[in-house]
Amino acid sequence: MSKDIGAMEVLGPNPGGTIEWMKQVLAKEAQEIAAGLKQGTLGKADASSALDAAASYSRRLDTVWGSIRGELETPVNSKWANILATGRSLITSSVLGAAAISSISDTGTSAIARRFAGISARGTALDIVKAFVPAERRLAVQSGLILDAAAHTFHAQARYVGTLAGPQWASFIADRVLTVSGLTPWTQGAKHAFGLAFQTELGNHVGVALKDMEPVLQRTLRRWGFTDAQWDKMRQAPLHEGQMLRPAEIASQVDEKLAEKYLEMVQTETGYAVPDSSHRSKTILVDQNRPGTLIGEIIRSGAQFKSFGVSMVFMHGMRLHNMIAGGEIAAGVAYTGSLLIMTTLLGAAAKQMKSVTSGKEMQDPRDAAFWGAAILQGGGLGIYGDFLFSNINRYGGGFKSTLSGPLVERANDFWNLTAGNVIQLASGEKTNFGRELVKFARGNIPGGNIWYLRLAFERTVLDQLQYLADPEANAAFKRQQQFWKREYGQEFWWKPGDLTPG
Repeated sequence: MSKDIGAMEVLGPNPGGTIEWMKQVLAKEAQEIAAGLKQGTLGKADASSALDAAASYSRRLDTVWGSIRGELETPVNSKWANILATGRSLITSSVLGAAAISSISDTGTSAIARRFAGISARGTALDIVKAFVPAERRLAVQSGLILDAAAHTFHAQARYVGTLAGPQWASFIADRVLTVSGLTPWTQGAKHAFGLAFQTELGNHVGVALKDMEPVLQRTLRRWGFTDAQWDKMRQAPLHEGQMLRPAEIASQVDEKLAEKYLEMVQTETGYAVPDSSHRSKTILVDQNRPGTLIGEIIRSGAQFKSFGVSMVFMHGMRLHNMIAGGEIAAGVAYTGSLLIMTTLLGAAAKQMKSVTSGKEMQDPRDAAFWGAAILQGGGLGIYGDFLFSNINRYGGGFKSTLSGPLVERANDFWNLTAGNVIQLASGEKTNFGRELVKFARGNIPGGNIWYLRLAFERTVLDQLQYLADPEANAAFKRQQQFWKREYGQEFWWKPGDLTPG
């Protein structure tokens, strides 16, 4: 088969029209296989293998395209789809209040993506902070970068989550929590910062022919199929404020198709700088199973919060694969090493910040397990890093319940709280209804986990409620302290049950 099939592995996060082109490639490959069989130049075993690969690629393309068009989010049974989607949205609003802290790793991935594209990485963090300024946001919108935010709005997408489906009120609550916690503004700011930096960098090079451009930036443009003649046309467009080469000016005064291609390049490269839940990563987990079906709902519940980590590994892993396959082994190793170091260091910082905001002292960085967890934290799989220390995750669940998804875990907790306590009571066993009720409330109050409010809310409200509802609250708080000391080596600077910090 021709090497064109390999191009399917480099589809960007937003393939768009590339899907149709790849289908044409597949049709061409099928014709070549048929011709090879007829002429006797291709064995039956080779042809069968090639046809299987083509069929697999074709199905994968149909799946991604169906997700982009929204077909795979159309429920088969809307009643059950809405009920379970409501549960997932409410879990999102009660769990991801501290996800904004995890997103500080964006400064690392942005810096790596800038260097890979040939953009100066100096001042990456400052650019992200500047993107919060209203004037900078307006500039991003005027530069075509609003399309990314609009696409997420139309598909009701949220970072670390995927699709916010179900009744509008439930998805609205989840969206508001992600916004108030700072995750959504930070994510959009980081994307705007990268896009503006990219357009500014190319604006600084309009006086240079493509063949004379710095090798890295030239490679980026050629990788996206820009020819010397196309670049010469593009750089005839006037610069915005004398420094930015924007798609708007290219579209209005040079060539609309070139402007679209240029914007596609900027937005796709942004996907590497600020990884997000994408159609490709989501469909790897969900495939073609639609909501409202038994399998579709089981998979969606199990996959909740996992698509971001899959997207992170998939995108950068594919970039590494392409570099090695292209003979750039040293560059691939350097890219991987830089990405791993940056995300690990920022993942470690995120873990320490989460410890402090939850009332605990920082973890000992001399512990090797801490750095293993930091690697996973930087890669968007922080919850699995907890199992490097203990068989209990940060929310109190075990490895099996974490793999099965938070909806199953919450359903189990609700069963224990209600029917489980009734059975214990009927059997004459001791119940812990008060303690379990407060514990259930801790993990299921929308907005109760927002990182800058959570600790004060827990200590002054929930802990005091536990004193009222649980006769053994003091012993339970001491066991909690002993657990974190034993498993993680951490003391509390604001102990459970205390109204004020120690």
